[in-house]
Amino acid sequence: AGPFVVKTYSHGKEIDFVPNTNYYGPKPQLKEVRFVFYKQADTAYRAYQASQVSQAGIPSTDLAAAKQLTAEFHSIPQLWIAYYAMNYLTKPFDNIKIRQAFDLAINKNTIAHDVYKDTVIASNHIVPKGMPGYNQNLTGPDGATTAGNQTEAKTLFQQGLQEEGYSSVSQLPTITLTVATGGSADVRNEVAAEQQMWQSTLGVSVKVNDEDFNKLLSDITAATNNPKGLQFWGIAWIADYPDPQDWTTLQFANGAPNNNMNYGQNNTSDAAAQVAVQNQLVAA
Repeated sequence: AGPFVVKTYSHGKEIDFVPNTNYYGPKPQLKEVRFVFYKQADTAYRAYQASQVSQAGIPSTDLAAAKQLTAEFHSIPQLWIAYYAMNYLTKPFDNIKIRQAFDLAINKNTIAHDVYKDTVIASNHIVPKGMPGYNQNLTGPDGATTAGNQTEAKTLFQQGLQEEGYSSVSQLPTITLTVATGGSADVRNEVAAEQQMWQSTLGVSVKVNDEDFNKLLSDITAATNNPKGLQFWGIAWIADYPDPQDWTTLQFANGAPNNNMNYGQNNTSDAAAQVAVQNQLVAA
């Protein structure tokens, strides 16, 4: 057991911790720690401003003013990546060229700067900078930078449509992106910006299903080996420990609990290459 134990828990509202009197290590200095749950992410910062909580994340609209609070404002790096996953078992994301087109249509630099005010780092990496195994020479599809490549996206998209037997984009199945914005205006703005990028570059109107985070986790798990599961979703990964295995094997290995996008567990044209990567993960 750790230095704290649960004192009280109210589902969906709050969980409180107090020192564990049986803890073998140094005794905690805090008498009690309260974690209040907010349905709307932006509401937490309002509670901080009203001195109702001790710390909170800052919405981008409040960032400039918050930075002036020099005794209170802290910005620290985190081992955290946010990404979109596409189910290899669902149409049209069983086509590698269509997958690549959706990626290249996005300008990650614009998202990082215009939406998040440079509080995040645009990246094409899974293993983040500063971690063992980070490859500084890694690029996006066809050598693309984090700005994407909208011209190449259009070319790949048309090739993918032809391979799938579609004569026009109107024949595509409905594309639905499932997310859990948690009431965050920043996340909603990110999704809206990406919808516009997909529309302007590919001519695809992507629908958004914004659902409860716990339901999203359940739906993601249910997508495993499921051609009728989620098609396209947004999620984040926070490292459990600072090792590349945490970013790779736990996500992409054959049978890994987090391999919900069915990497290597499909019949796509690049499935053999995926299996080869999985074998390398085992060997490593």
